[in-house]
Amino acid sequence: MIIVGNKKDEQPLDINRKALREKYPNIQAIIETSCQHNIGNVANQVKDNASQEASNFNQTSGANISEILQLIGNLRQTAAQFPPEIRDDIIIDIDDVEVEIQKPEKERNVPKLKKRLIALLTAASVAAGAIAGMTDFANNVMEIGNKLNIELKLPSGK
Repeated sequence: MIIVGNKKDEQPLDINRKALREKYPNIQAIIETSCQHNIGNVANQVKDNASQEASNFNQTSGANISEILQLIGNLRQTAAQFPPEIRDDIIIDIDDVEVEIQKPEKERNVPKLKKRLIALLTAASVAAGAIAGMTDFANNVMEIGNKLNIELKLPSGK
């Protein structure tokens, strides 16, 4: 799914991208354009984005990007159960992971990805007793790491 916002020359696209991506995890791109200046540009942007998404589809170390996005959607659902004082940080980490995996493989910041995935694992281990579904949350994080060929270790208990 691609969202196209028109009239960017008059006013920037003012939408809650984060909320839209949470509600509709199939969103692949949000494009801002202006039909007044070049109607053909809209079609080209959408076509180029679709072509890029198609070429990126299996670029994730052989992993299917839609499978990883589904795992991220699962993480978002479980993140809603976290206590408010840490929920926002967890959602930021999830957003950062999503942004990085949507980049072509050569442009990804792998250390950043690994750091965010470890932060999510740590949050899962801290909240394990208090929130239902933490095992699934941790398993989803581990699976994303596996699909991206990033070695993760579960935080050790004290």
